[in-house]
Formats: sequence, structure tokens, C-alpha cells
Amino acid sequence: MLDTVFGTAARDFSAEAQHRIARLRAALRGEAVAVTGGDGPLGAAGTELTVTPHAPGLADRVWYGPGSRATAERTGRNGMDLLVSTLNTEDTGQSFEEGQRDQIRAYRAAFDVPGRNPRVNAGRIILPSVTTSDDALFRDYIDWYDNRFDARGRPKDGSLGVFSLTHHGRPDDVVAGLAADVALAEATGLDVVLPADATPEMSRRILENVATTVAPALGWTPAR
Repeated sequence: MLDTVFGTAARDFSAEAQHRIARLRAALRGEAVAVTGGDGPLGAAGTELTVTPHAPGLADRVWYGPGSRATAERTGRNGMDLLVSTLNTEDTGQSFEEGQRDQIRAYRAAFDVPGRNPRVNAGRIILPSVTTSDDALFRDYIDWYDNRFDARGRPKDGSLGVFSLTHHGRPDDVVAGLAADVALAEATGLDVVLPADATPEMSRRILENVATTVAPALGWTPAR
């Protein structure tokens, strides 16, 4: 059944990923995921199995995270929304933000879906410190990042990729850093990315500080 739904792994990684995304979007549009081969709990033989309940338009609200200009352009051609985050898989010699800005521009140039505006969210790790307790809470992660990456976001061990800088410090400094981010200037939304190993306490404090100090300075207001 799984092979029938998702296909085999005979393709290379990229081709297989694109095949599965296409199958997912087809299923979200209401196309049959599979057909039963015999009578059973899922229905009589020949019953088409579809994703239920059907949500009209959901297939057009799928976000895709590219790591390069080519994959961003392909995302635009496929009419998906764009979610750039904290890693560029290619190193163009530019800063992280400049490379990601060009990804977004390539995506917009390739996006041509009548009646829809392309949506672009950019993810950033944001650690605004309001108190000295925040400084202590975030210190281990900041030290880990500084030890692993250089000032331009390149891994010090020589591995591939360019990583986003972590925005940390006093809220005013964090806001200034985000305002100077040339990729964020091209985006329609900002995602707060939590460190992968953040404790519940650290995650809660990050979101609280962003919501009360950083986000309002960027024009955000809470839903009422």
C-alpha cells in the first residue's frame, strides 16, 4: 500500500521528493490516493480512497522550504508558498541574507498563478534578552553557535551550507538587526524559529520576549 501511495525509492533523492510533493498536493485536491483491491473495512473492491474531509484550496496553501535559488524558482513555478529559513544549502559567496533575498526574487519572478499572490515567510532565530536571567538562559546556545559558525554563518568545520545569524541581545538591537535583513525586507511574514534543543522554559521566554518587545516594534499587533 505504501509503495502504491508514495511510489518507490528508485528515483534520486530530489526527484523522489518532488514526486511525493506532487502526490501530496494531488491528494489534497481530492484525487484518489489509492484504490482498494478487495472488499474490506475501507470499502468494496475498486473503492477510491481520498483525503477526507476535503478542504477546497488546501493544495494551494502548501509551503515549501528551498535551500537554493534553483529550488526557490521551482517552488514558484509549482505555485507553492515559500518558506525560507535558517539554512542556505548553496554558498554563492554572498552573505546569508543576500543569498536568500535572491532566492525570494527568483521565486517571485517564477510565480504565475492567476488570482493568487505569492506568500513568503522567512524564519529567524531570535533571542531578545530583557533581563539578566534571559542572558543566562540563552548563553549556552549563543556560545554553541559562536563556536560552530564564523561571523558570516559559514560552518567552521568546513561543511557545506550558510546559516543565518542568531539575532540576540537587547530588544532594540534585535529589532535593528531584523530591520537591516535584506531577505526579510522581501518577505511577507516572519517566523520565529526556536533552537532545536531549547528547553520548554527557554522556548516560552523567547516567545514571550518576542511578543512583548520585538514584534510590536516591527508593526505586529496581537489578534483580538
